[in-house]
Amino acid sequence: MIYSKENESVTELMRKKEVFLFDMDGTIYIDDHLIKGAVEFMKLLKRKGSMRFFFTNNSSNTRKEYFHKLRGFGINISEEEIITSNRITAAYLKEHYPKARIMYMGNFETAKEIKDMGLNIIPPYSRNLSSKIDVAVIAYDTGINYEKISVFSHFLNQKIPYIATHPDINCPSKNGMIPDVGSFIAMFERSTGRKPDVILGKPSSTILDYVFKKEGIEKNEAVFIGDRLYTDIKMANDTDVASILVLSGESQLDDVEKYDYSPDLIVDSLLDLYELFEGENENE
Repeated sequence: MIYSKENESVTELMRKKEVFLFDMDGTIYIDDHLIKGAVEFMKLLKRKGSMRFFFTNNSSNTRKEYFHKLRGFGINISEEEIITSNRITAAYLKEHYPKARIMYMGNFETAKEIKDMGLNIIPPYSRNLSSKIDVAVIAYDTGINYEKISVFSHFLNQKIPYIATHPDINCPSKNGMIPDVGSFIAMFERSTGRKPDVILGKPSSTILDYVFKKEGIEKNEAVFIGDRLYTDIKMANDTDVASILVLSGESQLDDVEKYDYSPDLIVDSLLDLYELFEGENENE
């Protein structure tokens, strides 16, 4: 179903967009379950010659892992079309802390991804308590344990720069919402009094600026499609990019009234957009 107070004019505007920016978790899939209509819509956009980019704040996996996941769902993409908060964090660290000793609390493969970009990554293990650490980075660590928590807290108490890959409180899963980096941030704030000095990923404009500059995209050409109001839709709103909220992930229809910004269009899932655009093709 499509929800809009100006249904006809808004849907016509969306049909004219040339660049489609997608959140992944909760928009295209949840865990290993594909959301209905996602593959069909991606194929339709490819036939139309539209540019597509796939964004995720979820820093628990590498870009290569997301590439294989989407390809496994039958979505024909290139690795360059995938933009993760982990990659944006690596680019930020390369620019601002190229020679720093970085304590990175995250999964092994994502730590390796950043390390392979030439950064000095040190894991939050007890054996590293005596190490000199210049920067602390918190990512979505699905192997988090008390050793990592206590070591990471130790270095936060030393008042070194503190960076988070993204602010998502929860991550959609087949078992419902589970704690994400935003929940970890809240835990460390209660323990150390520290909030991140920098939070990357959505809704930070950094992630869009990176793609627009790299690809030469104008804002009015693009629309961002996602399931979270406080990341996906806020980022689009803050950067003057059109947005579509899907109700297939975290946000519910009633949640829209809780914020002082709103999407341009609301749909139940990508299936609605497929049917909307497919209908346009049939009328041509």
